[in-house]
Amino acid sequence: DDVCCGFGTVLGFERDHDLIPHDDDIDLIAAFRSDFASNFPEAKRKLKEHLETHGFTAHGNNLSHFGVTFGSYAACDVFIGFIEGDHVSWFPSRRGTLRYSSVFPTRAIEIHGVSCTVPFDTEGYLAATYGKDWRIPDTQFNHPWDASEYSDLF
Repeated sequence: DDVCCGFGTVLGFERDHDLIPHDDDIDLIAAFRSDFASNFPEAKRKLKEHLETHGFTAHGNNLSHFGVTFGSYAACDVFIGFIEGDHVSWFPSRRGTLRYSSVFPTRAIEIHGVSCTVPFDTEGYLAATYGKDWRIPDTQFNHPWDASEYSDLF
């Protein structure tokens, strides 16, 4: 399935060319095909199993994501989303606001000397996720966290 950097990681590098100082992790977004969309707990279980098979530890009871560590290395958050028709969505963002083709296939950028993938239309992704003023730092920003938009999946 499709995976790339997302949320604050992409925001920091697109806007500031660096990590956001108050952010404490790297965010990854993974999108599953629609056959998993009807069973979010199963998709989450399979992702956790896959990560642990490859030596990672997935932890936390978040609705939509895991904190993931590898040995003593710092955590990243892996958000689980779904491809639904020509759209892709990740909670805590609003559902159905991103076209699949604006995110995938991804493109590579360098983050502190490491090649990482980000959404293809990074600016479109950031506008859909953070609003049209995403270039202006907003210390009061909060994602919608509206689980009711995803109630048929959770």
